[in-house]
Amino acid sequence: MTDIEDKFRIQIFEYIRDYLREHEQLSPTYREIADGCFMATSTIAQHLAHLEAREWIIREYKIPRSIRLGKHAPGDKQLERLKAAMQKKEAEATSKK
Repeated sequence: MTDIEDKFRIQIFEYIRDYLREHEQLSPTYREIADGCFMATSTIAQHLAHLEAREWIIREYKIPRSIRLGKHAPGDKQLERLKAAMQKKEAEATSKK
């Protein structure tokens, strides 16, 4: 897995988390996630599979709007630390060029 894939997955997870909070636990559709993250729906499906494998999300197949946060979903502080670590890595990689 590359750093850019991690960055996209964090962005998607954050979008889902925020959507759930704003819409009283109603989960977004794939199209809403794709539009909100500026990605193709096929790309979203791949990233959701990885988030599900990490147990950050749970999906009920063949049930619309069934995405929920999983038992290993990072909390707000943990997510901020992950994002800060990624930004630091990006800054270091840029400075080495």
